[in-house]
Amino acid sequence: MKYLLLWCIGFFLSFASLAAKPHKLLVVNSNYAIEKYQQAQDAFIQQLGYQPLILNLGEEQLTFHQIKEYFYRHYPDAIYAIGTKAYLASYRFVPEKDIVYSSIVNWRRLPRTDKYSGVANELHGGYQLVLLKRTIPDVEKLGVIYSPKYNMHQLAQYREAAKLTEHQLHEIQVEAGQDVSRIIKPSLDIDLLILLSDPVVMKNHSQVLQLMTAADKMALPVVGFFPALLEHGALMVMVVDNPTIGRQAAQLVQQIQDNTLLTPKNEFPAGSHVLLNQQKAKKLGITIAPAALDDISQMVE
Repeated sequence: MKYLLLWCIGFFLSFASLAAKPHKLLVVNSNYAIEKYQQAQDAFIQQLGYQPLILNLGEEQLTFHQIKEYFYRHYPDAIYAIGTKAYLASYRFVPEKDIVYSSIVNWRRLPRTDKYSGVANELHGGYQLVLLKRTIPDVEKLGVIYSPKYNMHQLAQYREAAKLTEHQLHEIQVEAGQDVSRIIKPSLDIDLLILLSDPVVMKNHSQVLQLMTAADKMALPVVGFFPALLEHGALMVMVVDNPTIGRQAAQLVQQIQDNTLLTPKNEFPAGSHVLLNQQKAKKLGITIAPAALDDISQMVE
């Protein structure tokens, strides 16, 4: 009886140890050399509390067949995909697995299944307008250039939020192949232009420069969501906090492993930074509300 009791205790301890063992988790990074991807991965692993498998697609020597073989050889239970390249590779080779994504511009354009969750790369539209109202209260008429294929969800958020912030929205719809720079003209009755993370609106570097040049000629302030826009004359940029995104993704993975994530989640980033072009504000005669200075992470001259 004594030995039977000891055997039972040993069995249940072994079973408990096995049950507590983390699922096989793979982190697929589009390119760890890119700072925002690196920040998300490092914060993810720190929050997770253990070292997962890591596949860095930014390594030049990796071939298509090597990447495919890696997925099939390790065959993880769940994947954290950082960036579009990592997501598409995961979707291609193991679409049946739980995938948590992050750091993808406009994630709704990508294929997905009902087992995919993640953290968006765009701040909620309501948060953007509230922050804009708090920072530049005198601005009322907002122009939003968007393509219906990619940004109807964002536009719906703006419409709802504008009722509270009392902004007037001027929706400027564009289609693929359209010369969007011609849309920025004096007949537009707006105080400020919002450039969404839209692959039609911001198709390439040349088109972005054309948009910024057209806005500059009209002395029209521009708000965007990429830090590089400040170099081209944007007034303000709102960007996500990448370590926070990594921690959010880790929490989603932990819910999957604990079987507490009953339905897929697509979350908005919980942290952000506001960058302000102080020189541009002075040039355009725009007054920044003193109460909003604490919200601004960086003043750029």
